[in-house]
Amino acid sequence: MFGGSDSLGDSDVSARPADCVGVGYLTQRNVYRSVEVKSVARVSWRHDGSSVKVDDVDEGVVALPSAAAADDLFARFSAQWKECDGTTLTVPASAFGQRSITDVRVADSVVAATVSLRRGTHSILASVPQARAVGVRGNCVVEVAVTFFGITHPSDQGSADISTSAVDIAHAMMDRISELS
Repeated sequence: MFGGSDSLGDSDVSARPADCVGVGYLTQRNVYRSVEVKSVARVSWRHDGSSVKVDDVDEGVVALPSAAAADDLFARFSAQWKECDGTTLTVPASAFGQRSITDVRVADSVVAATVSLRRGTHSILASVPQARAVGVRGNCVVEVAVTFFGITHPSDQGSADISTSAVDIAHAMMDRISELS
């Protein structure tokens, strides 16, 4: 998907606390409401049904008017994400009604976190781990969500890691932005 600010998502309408929506959801309108968004690109990759560690990967790039605007927004995101560490984002209208945010860290122009997607306190279903990362390069903010299968087996294909996969993808996207600049 490619477009302007109208391409940003609205998954956050009922989520609480509202300041943690950006950790739990990729490229949300509410998260970018304070800045002028020039363009948005987003793509999702889904597994093909084979035995793999990762269920899907979502990538987004939000272009702002300047590198300074992107740097300022990234600084705000980093501070917000740190405040959300240890918080559970509650989304009443979602299949995954709770998103527990942990392991928030900032390094090399990327803020990352682990989000545990849960169906609710009374569900017997396993939580689904998700790696989240947001980075900044030039006038662009990149966002990544890597959703893992909740139950894995040693025979599952791939080398994905909850601690590094989203960060690695964010850095690859940032490098590509540098090449195009």
